[in-house]
Amino acid sequence: MALNQLWLWGRNGNGELGDDTTNYRSSPVQTICGGTDWKQVSCGYEYTLAIKNDGSLWAWGWGGEGGLGNNQTTDHSSPIQIGTDNSWKFISTSPTESSESAAIKSNGTLWMWGLNAYCGQLGLGNTSNKSSPTQVGTDTTWSKVSSNAYFTGAIKTDGTLWMWGCNGYGNLGTDNMDAKSSPVQTITGGTNWSTISCGYSHVASLKNNGTLWVWGSNSSGQLGNDSNTNRSSPIQVFSGSNIWLDVKAGSYFTVGLQNDGTLWSWGYNGYGQLGLGDTNNRSSPEQIGSSNDWIDISAGTYHVIARKNDGSIWAWGENYNGKLGDNTTTNRSLPVQISTGSNSWSYINAGGTHSAALLSISEPTVVTSCANAACGTQTGLSCIKSNVCTCAKWKFFYPQCSRANIASGTCSGRSGAYVASVTVCSQNLF
Repeated sequence: MALNQLWLWGRNGNGELGDDTTNYRSSPVQTICGGTDWKQVSCGYEYTLAIKNDGSLWAWGWGGEGGLGNNQTTDHSSPIQIGTDNSWKFISTSPTESSESAAIKSNGTLWMWGLNAYCGQLGLGNTSNKSSPTQVGTDTTWSKVSSNAYFTGAIKTDGTLWMWGCNGYGNLGTDNMDAKSSPVQTITGGTNWSTISCGYSHVASLKNNGTLWVWGSNSSGQLGNDSNTNRSSPIQVFSGSNIWLDVKAGSYFTVGLQNDGTLWSWGYNGYGQLGLGDTNNRSSPEQIGSSNDWIDISAGTYHVIARKNDGSIWAWGENYNGKLGDNTTTNRSLPVQISTGSNSWSYINAGGTHSAALLSISEPTVVTSCANAACGTQTGLSCIKSNVCTCAKWKFFYPQCSRANIASGTCSGRSGAYVASVTVCSQNLF
């Protein structure tokens, strides 16, 4: 099983970084929970969702409109579990202006919660907000979902693409601008859709053959078809002979990854989020630099995070609140590396006002005998008093516990991660 630490940075006014404070951070920090069992993370608008390896779902940050899914509308500055279910598989949040959240379970069912008041963007056939996960229909074949700014798109295991919510720019792809409060297929239909990404008012999606299709608002050239005309049905984007591996839609801009490891961008560029060294808009795809070792991308509202095959992560665009993670608040029009002393990043996500990433770590050492062990930390190993020998359940990578805590066998409240062989920490970290 993969071992991943969760790190976040950027705005924290509502506790969306999960470090039990509301202090903004311009470089990565861990959640108060610490731990090495994180699997996926999604940064919403001033809140965060994450899945652990055991399939449990966690949330923190802004609780308005029920976006945390815990039947409340209050903020939380540290992770709380949503229900008791441990079958969550995939999550998506809206990084822009609203709190709609979506998640798919291992049984293929789709669940949504949060803001629903405008156009029925939760897909439930009504416009009532939901403060806890509510199933969308009865289908058990959902595989991917993307939600943003009052509308949602999802793909089923049969390759069909479905959309719902607001449709003011033709962003549902139905060849009209009628809002839908329950899922409908795009006008093109088809059973060969593989990836979907919903931007602020446009959509980018890939087919199984690696072709890229877009629709919706095109005010800044974000559809990449060398025009500024909105489209209410999917159109294909061309760029060279290579096939597309991934695509992400931000607010009025798009970024795509091709199979040769090159990265491309187009659309609005007011903050340098296209990564091209300037702030000029583009209405067709243009390559970001000359690197061909990119493997993963994530687009926030006006910034981008990308990962290379050496495990390093890079960011550019708007840096309000420090969401680029480079220890500044300066906008960047070229990629800058986010450095924490490690190039073992395994997952990235860019939100509206903050960002997150998972850092892969080595399997922790478990002590089986410590009769002569000293207190303190030894090469990443949390040890205990020399007169205690029941070490089999002691693991490391819980830095919230001080050396004194370890030595005394105590750890206070949620800040701690120290546990005895028969005592579980208040955060149930082990």
